[in-house]
Amino acid sequence: MLTANLAFLTVPGVTVPLQVIIHGSALMTITSIVVSFVLLNMYASTKFARSTTAVNIMWSITNGVGIPGLAVLHSLPMVSLIWSILLFFVALAYHVFVQAHLTVRIIFGVVYFMLFCVGTLGCMILSFFARVDV
Repeated sequence: MLTANLAFLTVPGVTVPLQVIIHGSALMTITSIVVSFVLLNMYASTKFARSTTAVNIMWSITNGVGIPGLAVLHSLPMVSLIWSILLFFVALAYHVFVQAHLTVRIIFGVVYFMLFCVGTLGCMILSFFARVDV
């Protein structure tokens, strides 16, 4: 993702609003990488070699920040990556639909519409099959 962001900045005709969006996307990507490495370093230590020690450490962390805080901490890398992808998509769509030639706009408009339909259908199918009646 980081390489795609940096490569996008080298495209001729990238305006200032696009640069701001791409820099935001790159920042989110770097945040995702750093938080992932911090969590990996924390859990790859020898303290977690024994299951009882690992349970005690996780219990103390849970008591300190609570289960919602622990969930937020562990979801930060994925959330940052999702925001990075979303910002990159916005920048690419802006570049294609505002600055590109009409033929490119039509082709990518059809492709984006098909991707939107497939994504929406996938979300609907997942939501239908993930429904749990309590």
